[in-house]
Amino acid sequence: MILKLNSHSCTFLLVLATALIAMGAVAGDLEVEFHWQSCPSLAQYGQQMGPADHYQVWVSRNGEAAQLTATTPDTFIVMSVPIGQDVRVRVQGVDADGVKSLMSDWSQPVYFEVGAGVPAQVAYLKANYPNPFNPETTLRYRVPENLAPDAPLALEIYDVRGQRVRRLPVERSAGMHEVRWDGRDHTGGQVASGTYLARMVVGAMIETGKMTLTK
Repeated sequence: MILKLNSHSCTFLLVLATALIAMGAVAGDLEVEFHWQSCPSLAQYGQQMGPADHYQVWVSRNGEAAQLTATTPDTFIVMSVPIGQDVRVRVQGVDADGVKSLMSDWSQPVYFEVGAGVPAQVAYLKANYPNPFNPETTLRYRVPENLAPDAPLALEIYDVRGQRVRRLPVERSAGMHEVRWDGRDHTGGQVASGTYLARMVVGAMIETGKMTLTK
């Protein structure tokens, strides 16, 4: 299953905690805390909804179909993440009358590499810097060691209307890489100031990050 960015990004701002909470109860697992914050939105079918009474938490592991994993009144959840497993979360609010909000975006994936001690957290697409930027910014991305030779790998820039602005060159060798975007489209023209999305495709996984170009 390809996990795409949900267009209703205002439903929830889903924030991934970067700090480890503790070693999990199961050997080889680590506990990670996910946070989210509600913002004004419509319900699934366009009607108004009251404040969320509780939240349904959906989890996808290694790109598999999402499963409804937990229901909580809190705006966070602590989950056990096995080492070597890619985990991401999305959230749906439910008000006191049972009306459900639009689904949130997927969180950035949490992945802990196998190794001694506490492993480092890895995401395929890192935050660009600087951000906001003018006239150019640097994007960092990670290529996993087990990426198949014929697996999709692309880093593209889109505007807020969903139109592709530029496709950036990427390296297929495993490890961290950097590429600069000079704020120009595929024709070489300077794009307008505003918000843009960096979209990274790594095999079956898709990640996005927001960037702001100022003038």
